[in-house]
Amino acid sequence: MPGGPAAEHAFARHIEPCCRFPDLETLGQAIITALEKGGGSELQFNGALWGWNFGFGSAASGHRLHASHQMIHQQNALIPRQVTDDTGETLPCFACGDLVSDFIQAFEKIHDRPFFDAYIDAMTNNGRTDGNLKEEASLIIHEDDHVLLFVPKAPVSEWELQVMTRSRVPHVLAADTKVRDALDLAILKAVQVLETLGAQMVTGIELSARFDASIPNQHMIYSFIPRMPYAPPTFSEAQLRWIAGVYPEDLARVCRNILT
Repeated sequence: MPGGPAAEHAFARHIEPCCRFPDLETLGQAIITALEKGGGSELQFNGALWGWNFGFGSAASGHRLHASHQMIHQQNALIPRQVTDDTGETLPCFACGDLVSDFIQAFEKIHDRPFFDAYIDAMTNNGRTDGNLKEEASLIIHEDDHVLLFVPKAPVSEWELQVMTRSRVPHVLAADTKVRDALDLAILKAVQVLETLGAQMVTGIELSARFDASIPNQHMIYSFIPRMPYAPPTFSEAQLRWIAGVYPEDLARVCRNILT
């Protein structure tokens, strides 16, 4: 676990020497145990960033939309607990998963129910957006005991797909081998489906909790967003309003047909 020498040494007191671990599974469990014993307060880096770009990114003009988009480009990093600005003031460091953490805490305070429990129930019992009772209403593309691959009811772009853990797995350290294997398979299926539909460039983003956060009800989410070269972002999207040309239930049906 990266950090300054003092912090790294202090955190190491909570776990056994790494050479004793037969595999990463055991190491991950040891880190979780150390965090539960209070080791997290010593971490300089307490969050993870994962992003994945797949495909070529040429715009209508012939220029790439993002410089890093070239076939497969993966980014992994640890996020610091805090940063210092140009005036010397120390500020909390932002990660996109923090938005999920804040929201689910507010939701549970208002509704007295964990958000992700309600979210999975709503997905399982989804009613079609257009109210048509004769058409398929499911948003789920693939599922197993550990994960769900689905079309979000309110996507942030056309063809967005999401992968989510079924159980309370707030970050990758809390994911055991079975969950990680299920995530790998769901991620593969998501990209295969989008490529079959014609997406030439896909961005994947992980939204997870901080390692030392006391938020047991958070689930990891992976969002897969196709970049449309002939449909660049608009003013409405800058106002957090997205317009999609297909109902999410219909997209989910097409994706299921691709996988079968």
